[in-house]
Amino acid sequence: MMNTPPFASARFYNPDWLSDEDLKAGFVARTGLFQLLLEDLRRTPVVGSVQHHVLVGVRGSGKTTMLKRLAVAIAEEEELKERLIALSYPEELYDVKSVGDFWWASCRALVDALDHLGFRDAADDLDDQIEERDRRDVKDDATDDEGFRLLKKTCAAIQRRPVLLVDNLDMIFQRIGKKGRKAAIDAPSYWELRTTLSETDAPMVIGGSLRLSGPFTSQDNAFYSFFLPHRLGKLSLDDAHNIFDHLARQCGDTTLHDRLRKQPGRIRALYELTGGNPRAIHLIFELLRQGPGSQAIDDFERLLDLTTPYYKARFEDLSDQAQVVMHALAVMQRNYHERSFGHTAADISKRAKLETRTVSAQLDILINDGVVEKETPDNSKVQYRVSEELFRLWIQMRSGSRRIRQHVVGLTEFLEALYEQEEIKAILEAELALAKSGSHRGRMLFALSAGSGLMNSDDRRFSDACAVSSYFSDQARATCRFADAFAKDDIDADVHALSQCKDQLQHHTKIWKNAHPKAQQIVNAMLGALDFSLGEKQESTSRLCDADQAQAELNRLYPLIKREKDDLVRWGMAEDEVDQIYEARSQGLLDVCRLKPDYLELKTRSELHPLVMKLVGVGRVPLSTKEEAESWFLWAQHHCREENAVSWACFANAFRKKKYFDFAQKAVSISFSKKETARGWFECGVIQEEVKSNFSQAESAYLKAIELDPTWAWPCIGLGNLLCEHLERYEEAKSAYRKAIDLDPSWAWPWNNLGNLLCDHLERYEEAESAFRKAIELDPDNVIAWGNLGLFFHNKLERYEEAELAYRNAIALDPSNAIVLCTLGNLLSDYLHRYDDAEDAFKKVIELDPENTSARIRLSELRHRNIITACAEAMDAENWDAIRTILAGRTDSGREFGEWLVGERFIEGVVGKTLQRGHGPTLLSIFQELRFERIAAPLVFALDAAIAGDRSKLERIEPEAREASLAVFDRLQNRDTIDNGSS
Repeated sequence: MMNTPPFASARFYNPDWLSDEDLKAGFVARTGLFQLLLEDLRRTPVVGSVQHHVLVGVRGSGKTTMLKRLAVAIAEEEELKERLIALSYPEELYDVKSVGDFWWASCRALVDALDHLGFRDAADDLDDQIEERDRRDVKDDATDDEGFRLLKKTCAAIQRRPVLLVDNLDMIFQRIGKKGRKAAIDAPSYWELRTTLSETDAPMVIGGSLRLSGPFTSQDNAFYSFFLPHRLGKLSLDDAHNIFDHLARQCGDTTLHDRLRKQPGRIRALYELTGGNPRAIHLIFELLRQGPGSQAIDDFERLLDLTTPYYKARFEDLSDQAQVVMHALAVMQRNYHERSFGHTAADISKRAKLETRTVSAQLDILINDGVVEKETPDNSKVQYRVSEELFRLWIQMRSGSRRIRQHVVGLTEFLEALYEQEEIKAILEAELALAKSGSHRGRMLFALSAGSGLMNSDDRRFSDACAVSSYFSDQARATCRFADAFAKDDIDADVHALSQCKDQLQHHTKIWKNAHPKAQQIVNAMLGALDFSLGEKQESTSRLCDADQAQAELNRLYPLIKREKDDLVRWGMAEDEVDQIYEARSQGLLDVCRLKPDYLELKTRSELHPLVMKLVGVGRVPLSTKEEAESWFLWAQHHCREENAVSWACFANAFRKKKYFDFAQKAVSISFSKKETARGWFECGVIQEEVKSNFSQAESAYLKAIELDPTWAWPCIGLGNLLCEHLERYEEAKSAYRKAIDLDPSWAWPWNNLGNLLCDHLERYEEAESAFRKAIELDPDNVIAWGNLGLFFHNKLERYEEAELAYRNAIALDPSNAIVLCTLGNLLSDYLHRYDDAEDAFKKVIELDPENTSARIRLSELRHRNIITACAEAMDAENWDAIRTILAGRTDSGREFGEWLVGERFIEGVVGKTLQRGHGPTLLSIFQELRFERIAAPLVFALDAAIAGDRSKLERIEPEAREASLAVFDRLQNRDTIDNGSS
């Protein structure tokens, strides 16, 4: 993670301060509305009728950002800047008291616009006239039109029509329409302004407003139908994800996007709680970036803490009585059956202990301030509510009662658990077809999403088949076993033998000791143990034991080091170049762990630069951020421009694997500019396949690579993968893998891919098992092959004990492999019914990957299977006392409780069946008695609506619970019979 904050250019409360470039780069939401307004601007003539617009939304909904983006478009687009000039104002025009003041403020905005566009003389002349007017002793005159005439005259001189981008338009209208202390909705100044703006050479106005006040909404008043309103409501979830994706790219952390995608429930819960407000979404991202392992309630509390200065200042700006009314409105609890989000003035007066007329007067003030809104439901009294969802929840959490705070906390935890499962199910449905088509990419996505207990048994079996093979087929590098680099003589207690062992160790580690980050530590431990034994001239069991352990670990590492060396040769380095690399490492001249372009400038001899370029190219140097990738590319252009085509093709390989496709394509172009090589065509094929999905061109590129270098195995594997995954030409794919095997018989990788093909597409199981076993024979330490063999036994042959053994062999080789552990957990739970062992497996997965949603849901399901089964059995027996007792012991809010509470086995299997059998009211009364609203409000709301068969009951509840309640309602209405067995 970068140490510098990712939002050096972020402005949470002052987006108008953003640079034009930063604003354009970050403008990824509400693009449809932007295009609509832009098209209207393109139709706007210099002289003629225009349509005025008003953007309506709560604070933070993006009004200022939209106006700023329109200003940039007018200034940059050739079609617009020749006819229009954008005038931007301060967000609050505190000095405007009349229409005349507004036109003089517009003249000041025009000065800034003229100066920005290079009309310096016109700007100076207008500035002089404004200053001259300011020096005059002029009394306020609401009908003063001098400023308006000066504005029109100046714009006519440059032949551009002004577009007034006015934030807080409602505040301007309130000020210019005042009669005494109140703004009148029929003020003469409104009609005067309408008349002025109706002139054919008048400015076009696009404003922002917290609300549509009387002058806009009453048919008899000035601005009714004069401004076209656009409501900036809740952002769509897709828009929110687009913002997250943009900010993740801006942050420069390539892992951040994937981390965020692993937490759908956490993000969706925060999205619902904040009402999809753009400002809040930016703040949420910063919290998620800083604390990737926390829960939604932790994030929400941090978000409330972060916004406290802002909301506290807004709340304390209210009068004393307005604060009392605002607090009462925010924290009022409705009776259970009052499913309408809002309260009457009479209800608020009871809660606030104030006269109803006093409350009504204060509500009018709060509405004018934009913090309260009102509506009149059908055949009902006027109801009021806090207009900004996050502001209301802030008041509840900061000054509400214990019960109210519990309700917010419980809802947050329920939402996170519900949306984790809901969104995982959506992902599974979207990817299942792709996975079953045989695409390795689709199989990998499905496998990583699966195993959550959210699929039927056939899909779960298929997910197990995908899990390991797909993941490694897409992500792991090739491996190959070679003879160990060192003799494995036993360390003898005899001094002479120890001396020989030490000499041998020193001889062999002269070059190799710096070849792997861990090797140096192990070598030092062994030499220390040997020195101790030699010095004592006697056997030292404990120290020799340390040496034995170190030797065993070093023996384990040496094949990896040799494997790395062979990979370098396989990807285009000559053997003497590889030897130079390891010699440079042993001399401390080439520390791969520290390789950075600036480090190379200071520490590394220039003759090593070509070798370093190839090390980068074959993935031995991490490229953590796009900025780092760019630095390496520029470094190579400067220092290695003359390097050969193969080196640049290898460079493209590194960028492509990290998904920096623009640099990858540039490197391929440089490679081709020098010479057409097999490696260049291979990279071209991969880019055509993975980036452009142009499979015919990818096939041609692989074939060209094979033609140029018939001895190189990689293009054969690439061709085989393409034929298998995308073109469904399985026999040809088999031939391609066989050719790769013939070219490199000791390489395990093509045997592994051949096994996948034979198993998944050709159903030639005996040959598939032979292929997997051959891969293991060539490389007994190959985690991929062991995992695939386990899946083969697990999925195709149902030889579960052998599958478990294969999985455990893979885990022994790589204890940190959460994917294989998760698949083992599924096997133990779903097929061997060893639930305790399955729990242990999923616990280890979560230790390795705390953000693994699927493993956590499976673990929760296993831990609570007995509770769900007991509920189902009690429901079947209509033993309501037993159900009450079971649930009463589980009503503490918490993430784990929420996870099983939102699962299919409880919602569809218990609640759904109870409803189906006509006992919904009984279960609802139990929920009410146990105060389930504190921990599972959407479930209670949905059950109530389902009993009535009325989905519309949920459309007017609190917005933060609305979507979740509708989702649960739909599940109850579309319920299927769920097996509530212990599995």
